[in-house]
Amino acid sequence: MSKTKTSLKQREKDRIQTILKLSVTATLASLGIILSAVVIFFPNIEFISVSIFLIALLFGIEYGLLAAISIAVVYEFLVIPIYGSGGLLILFKLLCYIA
Repeated sequence: MSKTKTSLKQREKDRIQTILKLSVTATLASLGIILSAVVIFFPNIEFISVSIFLIALLFGIEYGLLAAISIAVVYEFLVIPIYGSGGLLILFKLLCYIA
């Protein structure tokens, strides 16, 4: 009986840690997107790579890849109306973010 309680507590703890990691990943990803959108007209300033690096450093490669793909997709749809470049370039940006 105590073994099942310990197992349930461990599963609950793992679930909470996963939710916490996902929420912090989403927060850092959205912060990177918004900061990059704010400074879009200033050359050579970007925050997307920094946020992807921090996410991968803090939570591992799985969360880093998840953040890189989601950031690239959202940022492309945000930048296409403002900046005009996008669409076909998204595959190359994904390759650069993942590499």
